[in-house]
Amino acid sequence: MFENFTATDRWTKKQVHCVYQSMIVAIATRHADAVDIKFLAGGRKVWVSLPHPAWVEYKKRTRRSITDPLALEIAGHLQPGDIGTPIVAAPLVPKVSDVVREARKLKAY
Repeated sequence: MFENFTATDRWTKKQVHCVYQSMIVAIATRHADAVDIKFLAGGRKVWVSLPHPAWVEYKKRTRRSITDPLALEIAGHLQPGDIGTPIVAAPLVPKVSDVVREARKLKAY
């Protein structure tokens, strides 16, 4: 589970300690409706926003739901690789296909 883990920064190749902090269901004008998952990566905030349509698409393809623990794991896999450098304020918003692909990989369906 991606509650407390280490990731490698893409640029510095250093290991960065990451800790899950929160999950928020967001319906907002800033981006498509999404589930926002916040990590602290080396003490910096990192947001990964998983688009709601990914839940629908995953259910269509597998007849299973993306659970909160699975969403957290997907976000941990999809978080940006520049986590050790100053973080841009904008969240990472992966494509629906990326979320579904990662969910299927993690659940081996």
